[in-house]
Amino acid sequence: MTDPNHIIEGCRNGNRTAMKMLYEQHSARLLIVCRRYANNNEEAKDWLHEGWIRVFDTIKSFRGDGAIEGWLYMVMKNTALQMLHKQQKIKFLPLEEEENYIHDIQEGEFEELMDAYSAEVLLQIMQLLSPQYKLVLNLYVIDNLSHKEIASQLGISENTSKSNLNRARKQLIEILRNKMRTEKNKNLRMANL
Repeated sequence: MTDPNHIIEGCRNGNRTAMKMLYEQHSARLLIVCRRYANNNEEAKDWLHEGWIRVFDTIKSFRGDGAIEGWLYMVMKNTALQMLHKQQKIKFLPLEEEENYIHDIQEGEFEELMDAYSAEVLLQIMQLLSPQYKLVLNLYVIDNLSHKEIASQLGISENTSKSNLNRARKQLIEILRNKMRTEKNKNLRMANL
């Protein structure tokens, strides 16, 4: 039972072997999805577990129009968003009237800093962002949602989404700038030894 269609059909029929195979094939990648939204690894693992329960409860609704990976990704992302909503820990700051957008960031600096680090390092650094900034940044940059879609999913205005993305970029760039300075100073000290 290695054919994806047989595995999915087995899951629909409650076959434990098929469920285990689907879980083993996709859990590592789906944990990364949960980690993007969770505050720590333990919380991400709890959300992954919750997501798998939802997957197996709703797998009959998977029509097979697209790849199972995309459907699983959406289930996990939606689970993470629902868990965040239940926690009610995120408070979005509305757009300030005279907020300047990324006024202290040079053209292309955000992309350059993002390209300088691996995905794993960026994931760790993103954990340092404020929860609302991390959420909007994930939805906009990684999930490629528009501000209108983000606003709809989170129950905020489009301008609040834009403002929180701007603030996320500023906060992320500041963290990355400090990290680069620290690494540069460390390398200089090592070179002088």
